[in-house]
Order: sequence, then C-alpha cells, then structure tokens
Amino acid sequence: MPGIHTSVLPKKLSPGGGHERSEIKVSQIVIDSSRLDVSQLLEKFETSHEGLPEEEALRRLVKDGPNVLAKDQRAGIVQLVLHAVMNPLVILLAVLACISVATGDFRAGTVMTLMIVLGVGLKLILLHTESHVHARIPDYAKVDEIPFDFQRRIMSVVVRTPEGQDRIISKGAPEAIFPKCDAFELDGELFPMDHLILRDLEEEFEQLSRDGFRVLAIAFKDVAPRPEAEQHSTPYSKADEAELILKG
Repeated sequence: MPGIHTSVLPKKLSPGGGHERSEIKVSQIVIDSSRLDVSQLLEKFETSHEGLPEEEALRRLVKDGPNVLAKDQRAGIVQLVLHAVMNPLVILLAVLACISVATGDFRAGTVMTLMIVLGVGLKLILLHTESHVHARIPDYAKVDEIPFDFQRRIMSVVVRTPEGQDRIISKGAPEAIFPKCDAFELDGELFPMDHLILRDLEEEFEQLSRDGFRVLAIAFKDVAPRPEAEQHSTPYSKADEAELILKG
C-alpha cells in the first residue's frame, strides 16, 4: 500500500530495530483536546456519544463548510533559492570572490563564482526533489466514508485505486483497530496477527502512551468495487471494518 510507512510497529518487527520519531506540527486545538476526557470533549464540541442529529449536522455544514484536506505547503522557488544561498560556505566564497576581483585576480574570482553557482545549483536540485518527492501520489479517487463515532472509535475512507480495486483505510484507537485485523504488513509481506504479535503491539502502544504520545493505528483491505446500495446513500458500512491488514 503506497504512501503509508510501518513506522509504529513494535521494535521487534521493524527491520531497523526501531523507529524514528520526526517532529510533527499539531494545531493548538488538537493539543488542548488531547488533555480532555471523553465527557469533556463531547461538551467542548457540543455533541454526544450518538453523534450529531441530522439537523445540527446540516446546520454546521452550512456554517463551517465541509471538511477539506489542508493544502500542500511546499516551499516556492524564492524560498528554495534563499535557503540554498544562506550557507556559510557560499557566503565565504562570495566574499573571497569579491576580494579577488577587487585585487585584480579575475581568474580566482571566476573560479570561486563557478563554485558558488555549482554549489547553489546542486542544493536547489536536492531541495526541490525533497520538497516534491512526497507529493507523487497515484491517482486515487474517494468512493465513500464511514464516519467516526465514540462507540467504535474508528473512522474509515474508501478509495478507488489505479488498479480498479476499492481500498478501505481505517484509522482509530489501537485497541479498537487491533481486534479487526487478521494480519499485519511488514516490508511488503503479510503475517498473521497471532497472540504473540498482538501482545507486542499492545506493549508498544502502551509504551508510546506512557511517553505522552497519542497513538493511532492504521489498517486497510482491498475489496471488489460495489455499486451504491438502493436504500442507502453509501455502499460501505461499519460492518466492512473487518478482516483488515494492520499497516502501522
């Protein structure tokens, strides 16, 4: 499954013997909400365990609009150039090149100028590649969504893959996701979710929680596309969140 890395599997299962935790930017409302219990969260967002009534959901949709993905914040060309130029070695070479030209040593000045152009050019290529590599997402189309609720503590989306399959991607509390998984994926291979593996996963989840991390589990499965049901607005339901493959 492209685009998702198994970064939170137990250390015993990870090929590198561990996982790196990169810095993640989180909005203040998420940080504040993470400190609240369920009853306080429900009060804060004016909802209930059963979710919003249809009229209230429609009112909020009109007021706030639909949920949308955040826009990509990749750096522009000006930022890339500034980042490449503001380098101590580049600045030093520029100063030396100016001194060389001022003292009549045009050959040394030219060589240093070429070194600056070459260095900045290579840096720009690396920065441009790095900023765009994560944006190479295949052509996936959203088919359906199974909203989150506090009973099952899971939300799922269904996307149509370039191969024509429907992929159910579920995320939620690890203790809610784990029982719905029959296998886990590691390095492109599938392994059964036996009791020993489940215990390792639970230990890793509990350790991360003790370290202060809010942990989510992600699982998926591919199914044949199905037509829209006649009596339902969407073809997928909570019952489809079963026999999943744990991704991380």
